[in-house]
Amino acid sequence: MALLYLLVLISLVSGLQRNIKIANGLLREIDNYRFMASLQKPTTTGGRTFAHYCGGTILGHSWILTASHCVTKPENRSEIRNLKGEMVVVGTARLGPSGSPEPGAQKAWIKTAYASPHYTRPDRKEHPYDLALIELVKPLQSRGIAKIHLWKKLPLEKAGDVEVLGWGKMTPGGENAQFLRGYTTKLYEPCKKPEFVFCIANPSGSGHCAGDDGGPIISKMELFPGQYEWVQLGVIPDDGRACNFQSSVAWSSSGLIGPYCDWIAQTTGTNFCHDH
Repeated sequence: MALLYLLVLISLVSGLQRNIKIANGLLREIDNYRFMASLQKPTTTGGRTFAHYCGGTILGHSWILTASHCVTKPENRSEIRNLKGEMVVVGTARLGPSGSPEPGAQKAWIKTAYASPHYTRPDRKEHPYDLALIELVKPLQSRGIAKIHLWKKLPLEKAGDVEVLGWGKMTPGGENAQFLRGYTTKLYEPCKKPEFVFCIANPSGSGHCAGDDGGPIISKMELFPGQYEWVQLGVIPDDGRACNFQSSVAWSSSGLIGPYCDWIAQTTGTNFCHDH
């Protein structure tokens, strides 16, 4: 594609853990995932309490990577909605029932956001180009955080286990998870797709729920000889379902990040992608 898209296909495979949803799966310690970010909205007048609504990842001290649908108007996907009074919370695995992070977390106000220029299709079955950048009012401090790695020409054949992370709802219509959770899976090799598409396989009953979207699909990869780092392959999408693991057609679409690297660099003024 001009800007290509990624199809995340959720399928059943043997040899994987059973009965693990991203919301009910394994707890994740923030020490291993310090690039995680929680997007939060005020729940009361005056912004005294906040609640998580989407995930994201730290690209740089002033930039967060998330999904376009998290920041655009539902009735007009080409326009950024009013983000005044919303914040990003980083450096914590715990959000709490009202979005209360643990000690040591950082909060940063959102300045504005930039949606992928091709995020305009109304098709709810597929959401190509569902990628966005959030600019912060003030830069994050370096303490307690890390930056996610992006790879422009991602060699998927070198990816091993794939991990999906989020604070999404435990059940459709339920509460968001109070602690960061995730599950580990693998690329789904039988899925024959063009070069801009990859598939992941999930255990039976697994998948993401509302609130997980915008968060990362990652893999620990060898960026340099002997140096393994978390590399973000894609973004958890919105596919129009409260929890995609309930669907008999368990698939969803999102943007493969590599093809967006030039747009990310142009928008932020920084090359956040590894070129090799």
